[in-house]
Amino acid sequence: NCCTGWGAPNVEHNITEDRNRPYSLGQFIWTGWDYIGEPTPYHTKNSFFGHIDTAGFPKDSFYAYKAEWNETAAPFVHLFPSWDWNEGQLIDIFAYSNCGAVEVFVNGRSLGKAAYNHTDGHTLSGRWQAAYEAGELKAVGYNAAGEPVCEDVRRTPGDAARLSVRTDRGTVTANGTDLVYLEITAVDVGENVCDNARNRVNVSVSGPLRLMGMDNGDSTDYEEYKTNSRRLFGGRLAVIAGTTFETGEGVVTVSSPGLPDEIVRISVLAADALEGTACAPEGNSRVIEGAAHAPEGVSCLQKVECGCRGEEMYVRKIDLHVSAAKLTPECPKAAARIRICPADAAPAPGDIGFKAVTVTGVETNLLKIEPTPDGALLTSLGDGVYRFRAYCRNGGKYEEVLSEIEMENAGFGPAALNPYGGIVLASLAANADELNSDMGGGVFLKNAKRVLYRHVDFGKTGSDEITIGIYTYNENAIPVELYAGGELIDTLYFQAKNEWNVYKYNTFTLPRTLEGVHDLEFVFKEELRFLGFRFAAPRRLGTLIRALDNDAVYGDSFVTGTEMIEKIGNNVSVCFEGVDFENGARRVEITGRTRNRRDTIRLSFAAKGDAAGQGNETGQESAPAQENEPGQVSVDLEFAGSGDGDVVTRSFAIPEISGVRDLTAVFLPGTDFDFRAIRFTEN
Repeated sequence: NCCTGWGAPNVEHNITEDRNRPYSLGQFIWTGWDYIGEPTPYHTKNSFFGHIDTAGFPKDSFYAYKAEWNETAAPFVHLFPSWDWNEGQLIDIFAYSNCGAVEVFVNGRSLGKAAYNHTDGHTLSGRWQAAYEAGELKAVGYNAAGEPVCEDVRRTPGDAARLSVRTDRGTVTANGTDLVYLEITAVDVGENVCDNARNRVNVSVSGPLRLMGMDNGDSTDYEEYKTNSRRLFGGRLAVIAGTTFETGEGVVTVSSPGLPDEIVRISVLAADALEGTACAPEGNSRVIEGAAHAPEGVSCLQKVECGCRGEEMYVRKIDLHVSAAKLTPECPKAAARIRICPADAAPAPGDIGFKAVTVTGVETNLLKIEPTPDGALLTSLGDGVYRFRAYCRNGGKYEEVLSEIEMENAGFGPAALNPYGGIVLASLAANADELNSDMGGGVFLKNAKRVLYRHVDFGKTGSDEITIGIYTYNENAIPVELYAGGELIDTLYFQAKNEWNVYKYNTFTLPRTLEGVHDLEFVFKEELRFLGFRFAAPRRLGTLIRALDNDAVYGDSFVTGTEMIEKIGNNVSVCFEGVDFENGARRVEITGRTRNRRDTIRLSFAAKGDAAGQGNETGQESAPAQENEPGQVSVDLEFAGSGDGDVVTRSFAIPEISGVRDLTAVFLPGTDFDFRAIRFTEN
């Protein structure tokens, strides 16, 4: 579930603010159900701040309303979250209940009892914390006399062994409008619900029934509703079958790759035709006088075509382990290992990935992550607390399966912020705790009017071009003061046409170039939403990059001159970090000279953001690219001598390279080269 910037901060606030006021008769919720269209945020297919999802399954927050607004409900307790995490991971545990007290147990060990106040106060749920251990999580509800009256249990599931199918009834009528609802749930060999299962489920219907549609309640799932193949979400799937005007036995067959088929039989009985229905075969029902009939040739009975069948095996869980959860100067690195469940799942290339995120899910700069065959090597980049995340996209756009471990780096000093990559989000500001997190990793500035970033590293080249992202209703010029190291650099006047829930961007040229490391502070004069900032990379498409402005140079022999790196010999590497190739470079210009007939220069582009493209759509021949490590592309160029020994600029077509990358120019054996500059262009 989620909240919105214009709504209540959480369900407990929503309930108690009305319940605690004697003049409030009740409340109207926007919304009870998730709904398609008019989504918040706009880039999704539906809003997901309801308390029942689009498939009709209650969310956890549903039970808060059941506990507080239903005085006739039998005693109950609803325990969450599910119980399938990484060993030792600290888990927040909650329970909604209409009882007077609830006690929670982990594998029979009590975590304590919480009292519930259903008349006043602002807390509706019991709250506990425990280090995860596989087994059983149980909540017991007690009445006013202290007697146990209800319980809820979550057990650690294994992989799905079968699909459980439950129907709302076993008999329907052949009136063309009657429906039967089926709830499909994945269970393991011990009949425990696999509430993280993502299995592909195929449904076929025969006899006097028709398949109407399927839904799993996942707001990020864009598969059709009118289909016979969908994936589980939260281990569940809803299927709707409808009647025709035929009687008999309808058969629903539910299957999933690697699991046994489940068959459900539904009795379809004769029924009177109701007004507004038509097409009943003669003799199958008694037609009521005055009942409407469809025009000749028009059928009111549409059904889902059942021609598709999915056979994919999806990841439901990533077991994650790190060799050290706290990194220090004495132990600056850790090894992360993963295990995919189920083991026969086949994630596509690029589906599995890693990142370090804040508690709000925003990617941080505290960790260097290098993938390994069974996980990743982690290296601290600065002090801070964060979560190391492994994820799987399961073939989709979004990170679908998440696995996290809380980690800390200490004793390194502050981590540098890179101003040249993507937007440096306001959620990463040094004073983020004072700010209200908002959409897209930005912040809502209502009372606090300053956003402070520490240790922004502009490098020795620096930049004077800044872009900021703001969402505001005000279409007039808005002053934004920018300070570096406490000094006012400039007042930026932001202005853009408002578009609902969309950040707009303005780019400014500062009066001076910012070089080295600075603390940046943005000061605002009015209420708005601030996404963050980025600076134009000094090394970017179209700009001349001097060889002397390198980040590192090493090899057998070279001399650093006043204008060039001279007398470059065997296997010398000249490194440039964070070159922004933007939407794609297809040519490179190298300025220098060789004393040989020709020298071979290898350009290596290492991934630091977007992957390199392999296409060459310019129609001109380019040097052949070589695939090295994943995400790294190399190309060899033959730089011909000028004959008279003058410095010249040679131009070469290259395979398209896009995004931000680390560039290394490697001068191969036999080289005798003076290197002045390099520049990349679109064409």
